Amino acid sequence: MARFVEGRAAGPGLSGQAAAARAGPGDRLVFVVAPETALDVHATQHATADGRLVANFVLWADRAGLAWQIAPPDPAALSDLDDRAVVVVDPGLAGDDAVAALCRRVRGSDAHDWIVPDGDDASEVEPIDSGSRIVVVGDADRLHRVYPAVLAALGDAADAAGIAPAVRIVDPTAAAADPAGVLAGAAGVILPGGADLTQVTGQAALAGAALARDVPVLGLCLGMQSMTLAVARGSGDIAGAALAELDPTAPALLFEPIGGAAGRPAHRLGDVETVVTAGTRLDRRLASAGGPPRRLVERANHRYRLAPRYRSPLRDAGLTVAAADPQGDIDYVVEHEGAACFIGFQGHPELQSRPGAPHPGYALFLDAVRARG
Repeated sequence: MARFVEGRAAGPGLSGQAAAARAGPGDRLVFVVAPETALDVHATQHATADGRLVANFVLWADRAGLAWQIAPPDPAALSDLDDRAVVVVDPGLAGDDAVAALCRRVRGSDAHDWIVPDGDDASEVEPIDSGSRIVVVGDADRLHRVYPAVLAALGDAADAAGIAPAVRIVDPTAAAADPAGVLAGAAGVILPGGADLTQVTGQAALAGAALARDVPVLGLCLGMQSMTLAVARGSGDIAGAALAELDPTAPALLFEPIGGAAGRPAHRLGDVETVVTAGTRLDRRLASAGGPPRRLVERANHRYRLAPRYRSPLRDAGLTVAAADPQGDIDYVVEHEGAACFIGFQGHPELQSRPGAPHPGYALFLDAVRARG
């Protein structure tokens, strides 16, 4: 008999969390979502290893190593439900006739077996303050409810390191207005990715201030681009540095469409093998962890790349390429030679992290946070 779960107390990134926690080895999560459900670009940013872009709630199935599927509320489409299926129903479908019919077929009644009580909200859990405060730049509701992968991956790395840092989520506008004030007492900074380009100004301001104070910084996708922008603007040698998506007429566009042609750029999605540059901090971290010394698989979801013409002036400013694709066309990791930890990933390492197996980028970042005290 299939088990039903309603994610009524959760946002679009959390509706699979309770179900994954209750599922066991060999179970599969079935997400029943109405085709017209408004899952906008912010709620569909989970890139799978095989190159699909799906709803964020799939995160919890992936983290638990569970099989999953997304299905419409159509009994015919769900004819193979068995006792290994944990069905997660879109809360908006609670009164849907098709869902009622599905319940009648599977359970013999109209009753939903909701096992997530009202108010069961994982986003309300506060971290324990062990003295290391990490600033995460972004929207708190999005990071908790819509795209929780960034904080979940930080938790994986913190658990592995045996620490429990306090996390302060700071709005990008506050970071832009007073980066020095935001950094006061901070032991590290995380700059998440996402489709919201209004984050860039605040992220870049905080990245520049953190670099000047040697506060560890970890950038993810858009965050990596903001870090690069901060270095370029601080160098004095790259006049008019900007991101094309924000200012396409700027004289120095640091990132360019992957396709390199007019129109829609190519979209790189899924796992990509990268070659790690020997002697970089990332290379040394992989070697110390027993991983492959020169290879790292990254989870891609991007349309822009660091423009190759800026590699040399950025290197002169201290920012080096720590990993690139085997062809050397797309730079996936950058790090600053003169900083304890200033590392950015063009991919999404937060989607590759697992309990007991944090991504090495997060681990490297927390190593530097701990060393800072």
